[in-house]
This record gives sequence, structure tokens and C-alpha cells, in this order.
Amino acid sequence: MQRTCHKTIVIHPHTGQFVINELPTLVLCGTVWVYGGMEGLPLTAIATVIALILSLLLLYRYLYLRRIRYCIGTEQLVSEYGIIRRKVDYMELYRIVDFQEHQSLLQQFCGLKTVRILSMDRNTPRLDLIGIFHRDDLVSIIRERVETNKRKREYMKSRIISLGLVASLVCLLPQVAEAQIAASNPLEWTALAEGNELINGQIEKQIKGQTQTALLQNSIATEFNQIHKWEKQYNSYLKTASGYASSLKACTHLYNDGVRIFLTLGKLGKAIQNNPQGIVASMNMNNLYIETATELVSVFTLLNDAVAKGSNENMLTGAERSKTLWALNDQLSDFSRKLHLLYLSIRYYTFNDVWNNVTAGMLDRDNGEAARMALSHWHRAAALVR
Repeated sequence: MQRTCHKTIVIHPHTGQFVINELPTLVLCGTVWVYGGMEGLPLTAIATVIALILSLLLLYRYLYLRRIRYCIGTEQLVSEYGIIRRKVDYMELYRIVDFQEHQSLLQQFCGLKTVRILSMDRNTPRLDLIGIFHRDDLVSIIRERVETNKRKREYMKSRIISLGLVASLVCLLPQVAEAQIAASNPLEWTALAEGNELINGQIEKQIKGQTQTALLQNSIATEFNQIHKWEKQYNSYLKTASGYASSLKACTHLYNDGVRIFLTLGKLGKAIQNNPQGIVASMNMNNLYIETATELVSVFTLLNDAVAKGSNENMLTGAERSKTLWALNDQLSDFSRKLHLLYLSIRYYTFNDVWNNVTAGMLDRDNGEAARMALSHWHRAAALVR
């Protein structure tokens, strides 16, 4: 597309447009000036002031009209106006849709016209070019430039669309080429597919083998845990072997104490038969009955606690068994000793001993009597021994 260069056209409204716009004000201002200049008429001073104000207003409007400028460029139509504060309106040429020309009666007399331009621009939908010479074919110039800009815009749109299509085709070419290669080499594609299936099959087999290996490893780990548990139990058994020896020793002492107790009970029975009065005499001579009964109760309590602790639900360890046996051994030893003392007390004490114990310190006895009493005790003891 050839690029057309247009010269920028600058247009100012004709001065005659000022006369057309301000004709009533001009007539009024001239009349007031004439009235104010007459002598002998009332309110001439006020008329003069009004005429001055109207003159200033006309001067401002004239300058405002002369400061209006229209610039017709290659792409835009620009309108500039204002004296103290300038304002500029822009209208894109490709947005222009229609033109209108009209003349008032005074414009026809002066050879001027107004060109109205309609646009789709939201900010400037309408622009009036006033004070244009009637002989200037401004509409044709603007129409030509509007058509040029529209063709240029259509060309740019088509270029953008073409570039978009080209870019899309460039992006699609690799996929199309790949599809063509696959379509042109069906045997190669089949071989690749079979190779992929074989590879996937091998991968699945390896995954299954690894899964089975993991299961076997878990089973082996469980077995090793059980073996470690058995090792701990065996080590515990080895560590507590001394406890078993201690328990055996305690059981030996218990056996000895038990034998002594049974022998003492036999002797106690014979002592009761040979010296019945010793049963009553021992009650008054000492507290062996109470002490022996206390030891018996202690032994029974200890045995009862041991039986209560040891059961299927509450099994005793080796240390607890050894501790219980030694405690029972101590209690049985004390009970055997107390029982032996009770046997001796019943065997040797008589009512005479009770009487002598009660009257000790009350009756005066000489040394001879004390010796005779001791000799009597010895004879009695010797007789019991026989």
C-alpha cells in the first residue's frame, strides 16, 4: 500500500462571521454611543457607560473569533479556541461518518458557510467549522482524507490478522510435521510402540519383584525380632543364675529349721508328759507362750503372702522368690528358737520355782538353803535327762 502524504491545512473563521454573529449587538452599541454623545438628553452618562460595556464585550468576542483555528491533518481534525484559557478538541478522521453544509441569510450575503462534521467519537461527536468561504470545497478535502485513513486502518487490521495467522501456522508446523513423520513411517511407529510396551512390562515386573522382596524383608525382620526376644530371655536367665543358687541355699536352711522344729515339738510332747506342772509354771515364769505364738503367726502371714503373690496371673521372679524364702527362713529360725525355749521352760520349771520366784526378796534365806535349792534343781534336771 502506498502511503499518501497530505499537507496540514490551517483555517481561521472569516471576520465577516463576527458581523453576522454580533449584528444586533453592533447596532445597539452604535445607537447607545450616538445617544450618549447628544447634549441636553437625559441619562446620557448611563448610556455612555452601557455603550462602553457593549464595546468591550464586542471586542472580546471579536478576539475570541479570531483566535479560533481549525487544523486538518493527515489523521486528525483539531479545533483550538479560547483567549484566557485555550481548549483543544481532537477528532480522528477515520471516525467521521457524515458532513453537512448550511448558510444563514446573512452568510449568503457575505459568501460564507458553516460546515458541520459528525463523528463516532464520544468526546467530540460534532464539530462546526464557522466562517468558511463558500467557494472552498472543504468537505471534499476532509472526505478524501477520511477515506484514506479508513483504508489505512483496514490495511493495518488485515496485516495484524495475517501476522496472527502466520504465527499460528508457525506454532502448528512442528506438530503437523511430527504427525506427517508418524504417518509416513507406520513401521517405525509400530516398532516404537512395541518397544514401549516391552519396557513398560519390564518395569512392572521389577516393581512386583521389589514388592515381594519388601514383604520378605518384613517377614525376616519379624523373625529377627523374635530371636532378639529369645536372646534377651536367655540373657536374663544367665544373669539370675546366682538367684537360683541363693534360693537353693535358702531352701536348705528352711529344711534344717523345719527338722529342728519337728524335733523340738517331739521333745515338747515328752516334756509335757514328764513334767505336766511345767505347763502352768512356765506361764508365770516367762512370756514364751505369747512370743512363740507371735512367731507362729508371723510365719503363717509370710507364707500366706507368698501364696497370694505367686499365681498364674501374678508370677514371681527369681529375685522375689529368693527374697521370700530368706524372709521365711528368718521367721522359721526365730520360731524354732522360741519353741526350743518353751520346751526347756516346760521341762524344768515346777511350782516350787514359781513359789521361789514369787517370794524372792520376801523371805530371808541363808547360803545353805540357797545351795540346797540349787542342788535340788540339779538332781531334778539329771533325773529328767535320764
